Amino acid sequence: MFFFLLGGFHVVRIAVTDTLSAPHDMQTVPFTVAKGEGMAEIAARLEQKGLIKSAFGFKIYSLITGSASQFKPGVYRIPTTVRGKDVVQILVAGNPKVRVMIPEGATLADIDVMLADRGIITRGELIEYNGKQKESLEGFLFPDTYTFSAGTLPADVVAVMRAHFDTVIGPLSARMSPDDVRKTLIIASLIEKEAQHLKDMSAVASVIYKRLAIGMPLQLDAANVYVKCNGAYLTCPAHDRVLTKADLALDGPYNTYMRGGLPIGPIANPGADAFRAAINPKRTAHLYYISNPKTGRLIFAETLEEHNENRQKYH
Repeated sequence: MFFFLLGGFHVVRIAVTDTLSAPHDMQTVPFTVAKGEGMAEIAARLEQKGLIKSAFGFKIYSLITGSASQFKPGVYRIPTTVRGKDVVQILVAGNPKVRVMIPEGATLADIDVMLADRGIITRGELIEYNGKQKESLEGFLFPDTYTFSAGTLPADVVAVMRAHFDTVIGPLSARMSPDDVRKTLIIASLIEKEAQHLKDMSAVASVIYKRLAIGMPLQLDAANVYVKCNGAYLTCPAHDRVLTKADLALDGPYNTYMRGGLPIGPIANPGADAFRAAINPKRTAHLYYISNPKTGRLIFAETLEEHNENRQKYH
């Protein structure tokens, strides 16, 4: 009799560790187990989502194996190809914790790839979630090292990263209006992508503010790369980040060669140092800079003549 009732539970096709690291193209269904949720409700929802054939059989198997009281709360990604017995094992094992380091200057598209590569989300989910928001999350996902469960929903990822943004950037922007925060974030993102070294950040900020003040185009390559790489940067191949004359001539809200003022939004998620530099630019007369190909440090100039001399010397 039990064999008949548990027919969907007698073959183990996939190990728990394989389930949790399932390929991104494997069809999975998100399933949440809430803290304190009862067996009957869990089984009913699993059956409703098509993850098990029989809620009754699932409950019986869980009871006779002693698993019924061992299900761990969390958000799971359950492959649609597994049997009921595998689902029991997944819920008993719980989702593993995964550490992921999001570097300063990573874009939303970069973060999507990094999280997906660690099995935290499915590739494209963060981008899709962002597309449903009133305003883009670009710039507001604070770069740091995080620990998430495998299979975390993008909304929960965003909640954690936004909360960290508020903790770190909040005190720095306490007296700013929302519009000023956004403007500062745009400038900080430009600084983050243009300056490889901390010591150059406040000087880059000075150049940006001076060009804005005199109505001079910013002419910052990083903003054009953002467009060319479809919102990516760190995960965009280096050869694809090389700009051509055609790229610079392609008009759009991020082209700082064709249009004056700031880009329409942040081009990355800056760290606290870049944000501080945007708030406290260095007092200089600089209007130009180039990168030293050997050191990565920036070489600044006050005049176009001096700038051209630096280009001939270092490039």
